Amino acid sequence: MAWWDYGYQLTAIANRTTIADGNTWNHEHIALLGRILTNSEKEGHRIARHMADYVLVWSGGGGDDVAKSPHLRRIANSVYRHLCPDDPVCNNFGFTVSYSKIRTQSCRSSLIAFPKCYFLLISCRNMAPRKRCKNLFCISLSMMV
Repeated sequence: MAWWDYGYQLTAIANRTTIADGNTWNHEHIALLGRILTNSEKEGHRIARHMADYVLVWSGGGGDDVAKSPHLRRIANSVYRHLCPDDPVCNNFGFTVSYSKIRTQSCRSSLIAFPKCYFLLISCRNMAPRKRCKNLFCISLSMMV
């Protein structure tokens, strides 16, 4: 599972079926991905483990998933209104100052927030509830230099 942007690449490179890609017309599928990725690790794992063997997160700078996360949360909130009650644009999720690295508490605790990795592959299958998601593969920025 990954944000829909990577659907075609995952299908082609990994030979895996994805939940969503650039041709997904079902808004609820994309909103569910946003809900999983922007919820707490515990809640995200609770849903993801029924849908996917792995979760891929790009988190290392630029236009990564963390930078996009306020938009993911807004899309999720368009279907799951409880995520940002009385706040349709989810101002309480994301960054305290636009384009800064200072994230709100809800953003810091989300499944998508892994600032030490550039690409992160997480296994969410057959894990004990206390361990939740297991970091299988992490390429850190220091490894890329």
